[in-house]
Amino acid sequence: MTPVAPAATPTVVDVKPVYLDNSSLIMKSLDYAAAASKISCEPQTATATFRGMKRNARFTHTSVESWVFNVDFAQDFETAGSFSTVLHDNQGKTETIQFAPVEGGQLWEVDVQLVPGGIGGQVGAHATSSISLGVQGEPRKVTASGTGS
Repeated sequence: MTPVAPAATPTVVDVKPVYLDNSSLIMKSLDYAAAASKISCEPQTATATFRGMKRNARFTHTSVESWVFNVDFAQDFETAGSFSTVLHDNQGKTETIQFAPVEGGQLWEVDVQLVPGGIGGQVGAHATSSISLGVQGEPRKVTASGTGS
């Protein structure tokens, strides 16, 4: 039997977890992060598997089909230019949104089609809403020069 050489010890990669508590949510030069309790950009994936007529004949492929930009936010129809009002008044329009999970950290931008949020909610609580906006293309990192890459 041929001896097997021991595997090299892999290098441990340091990690700096993102902690959301001071984020940016910018549209039309206005930062709406104070109204948001969640921002996330999520890939929507599809998986296809082909199964042949032999036990080991299985082939799987996964692809990113699209992206969705999710925002949970407080409803505000009293403040001029509020996030709720902008979404309601501009539904169907495509806008560029820039967001940074950590203010001063990596800035991202997406082109999304706006939809309105909900109106109303539970008694004795702040009225909130959740929206999922379809992203045109994919998220882009904003470079130091201010353009998406």
